Amino acid sequence: MVDFRLIQSAVAELLRDFPCSLPDEVMDSLRANVDAGEPELTFDALCSWLYELEARINPDYFHRLEKVRDYLDLNADYLDHLCCQVE
Repeated sequence: MVDFRLIQSAVAELLRDFPCSLPDEVMDSLRANVDAGEPELTFDALCSWLYELEARINPDYFHRLEKVRDYLDLNADYLDHLCCQVE
């Protein structure tokens, strides 16, 4: 089992390195969710924003998304909708 703090830290790093601009209130809300111990909720929202914004994702960032997906024990196909955005 993966340490909760490792998951929380990994999600916080993904937010820090988010590849697009989001309104400050959205980023503040996502950070607050991580700080409140809700990394899975934050990860889901982060992936939704990536998809909605059609963000270009570099391979390293996508690999980090995959690691967090695995830490959270989500389905292997959880990130399939983002694959076409990797450049």
